Amino acid sequence: MTKWDWLGVAFLTLALTWTAFPSDRFVEPVALTYDRDADEFTFTRRIHFGQAHHGRWVTEIAVIDPQGHECPSGVPRHALYQRRPGDTVTYRLDAWAQPCLSSGLPMIITTKRTVLLWGWFPLRPSTNTTKIDGPLK
Repeated sequence: MTKWDWLGVAFLTLALTWTAFPSDRFVEPVALTYDRDADEFTFTRRIHFGQAHHGRWVTEIAVIDPQGHECPSGVPRHALYQRRPGDTVTYRLDAWAQPCLSSGLPMIITTKRTVLLWGWFPLRPSTNTTKIDGPLK
């Protein structure tokens, strides 16, 4: 086989991997909850095919009100999704989310996660939507 044949095989393998394995096959979201009193999110997920996966995520929070306020996270942020007891992590969001979180209204949180296979090859993204009910605080 020539080097062009090998490049074709490599490209085809990567394309098939991207098509056949979406990110949620590696990091499977189970639940996302928000504790308004503690101002913390709890994300439960299952990690498949290993102990940890690098990835990136981007989130948008849409407040359900007549004005339709939105709080986007901006540029994709890096994450290391690793196995933990209960496959659950608790975290707080940065200042970008505070206008929406402090509104006291119901909101819809949409998160797009992309697993980076081998730490560099982006798999097909998965998108999850969670509705957080109000009234708040």
